Amino acid sequence: MPDRLCWWCKYFYYIQADGDWSDITPGQDFSISCGKGHRAFDAYESSREDFSKCITAARTCNDFVPVENLT
Repeated sequence: MPDRLCWWCKYFYYIQADGDWSDITPGQDFSISCGKGHRAFDAYESSREDFSKCITAARTCNDFVPVENLT
């Protein structure tokens, strides 16, 4: 099912521009994770392939719950 992607799941978390904690700890551009603990993506340490695996994991995930009324 091509439309079954993690960002359509209610357990998908996206954090944009997470700020730094101090002068010596950098922030990050964004992060995504699963509320059920299945996957997480770190923009600094992950590849394009890791990102693809992360957002398409919903295709086979038993915990997938579609989000309704996103608009």
